[in-house]
Amino acid sequence: MADFVPLRRTQRSKLGHSPFQTRPPTAKLGQYRKMDLRHAAALALVGWYLIAPPMTADKKVLTDAPLSGWLIVGSYDSADACSTNLTKLRVSSEQWESWRRERTMRSACISTDDPRLIPK
Repeated sequence: MADFVPLRRTQRSKLGHSPFQTRPPTAKLGQYRKMDLRHAAALALVGWYLIAPPMTADKKVLTDAPLSGWLIVGSYDSADACSTNLTKLRVSSEQWESWRRERTMRSACISTDDPRLIPK
């Protein structure tokens, strides 16, 4: 089966064919990149969670709880986006009650494919 490789507009005009055609035999192989579908799927699925530790009924923060039991506060496409939001949350928590502030300070960003998120 032939590789289907979308071309940029400039490449189309140079090679004189549609981006949906197979790679012409005259094109240099170095112009194209082939991405494994499993690799693409893995890249698409990896994200970041902002998680907070669970609490007891009397508002005690359970920092020793397994990560699979932590509360997912937000979901992000990148670690930077997660960290930025966590920082904003921590700054805004300075005026909150002590138990909320402690929970926020113990919160963390973690990759969605982290094996510690799987319940045991």
